[in-house]
Amino acid sequence: MSQSISLVVVDDDQVVAECVGAICESLFGAEVLGFATNGEDGLALMERVRPQIALLDLSMPLLSSIEVIAKASERHFPTRCIVLTGSPDQESCITAMRAGAAGYLLKASAIDELTRALQAVSEGKTYVTPRLKDAVDHLTTAS
Repeated sequence: MSQSISLVVVDDDQVVAECVGAICESLFGAEVLGFATNGEDGLALMERVRPQIALLDLSMPLLSSIEVIAKASERHFPTRCIVLTGSPDQESCITAMRAGAAGYLLKASAIDELTRALQAVSEGKTYVTPRLKDAVDHLTTAS
């Protein structure tokens, strides 16, 4: 990435969160501003540090990523959210995008896909993992 981005990682699996954060820092030069292990703490972290991007696990204690995205939007946070999940479920992807997610990425994705997602979202675009892109494209054409 040509320009450093700031981000937070919110995942109830601390090992996953810290590994993703380390990858983002070492390979992409991102500045990881913090970690949270539940949606409520993640929302508070986003409010406190105002990162450009938040990587959010889909299912977390206290608030799901969908709830975090909706609340962040209501509060006009500048943060763009990418859901990073193990769930390849089309309905979850569509729900996340409708809630205002800027991206939806599977944890099983290759690291270069994470790069593409971060780059796209940092440039104001949206990113959906290719495996689910047709479902989201259909959603936007049906609206």
